[in-house]
Amino acid sequence: MSESWDLLLEKLGIAKTFCDAVQKHKQYTVSDDSLLKMVNYLGYPLKKIEDSASLLEKLENKRWQYALEPIYIVRGNNKIFDAVIKKSDIETFDLLVSTENGEDIVVLYQTQLIEEKKIGRTIYTKLQITIVSELESQYYNLTVKTGKNEYKSILAVTPDKCYLPQVLQKRKLWGYAVQL
Repeated sequence: MSESWDLLLEKLGIAKTFCDAVQKHKQYTVSDDSLLKMVNYLGYPLKKIEDSASLLEKLENKRWQYALEPIYIVRGNNKIFDAVIKKSDIETFDLLVSTENGEDIVVLYQTQLIEEKKIGRTIYTKLQITIVSELESQYYNLTVKTGKNEYKSILAVTPDKCYLPQVLQKRKLWGYAVQL
């Protein structure tokens, strides 16, 4: 299929393939018809896969209309997210992080300019923000301050890998699993 279709699926977080959970780990490919239905179920109207470029462009432009996503989910070893701010506000950019309890945390972070876009008379910049400091796996409140403006979001830091009991690290056990 087209490159824009693949990019759209990636942007929406829809996987084209998956593996089963049994020991053979057979890989399956999802049909384009099923993927098209999933895109529509998620609330993005798309009649034909060939029209995915226009929907992708619409989604890309929408991202420039707000500073932060409502929530960022990052892994503990890869704490990277983006922010969109006015180019004139870059000099006053500041990132504040606090726990859910409101306790402020001092974090070291780096910013990198990813892209610029002019909308009307204003030039906006998309910054990639990398938190260098170690953060425990939990939810954090993010506040980005630029000039007179203040934007808020949630940062969910997840473990790099799920907990595995010591006994399962050495050998396999058999048992039932119930998903709730």
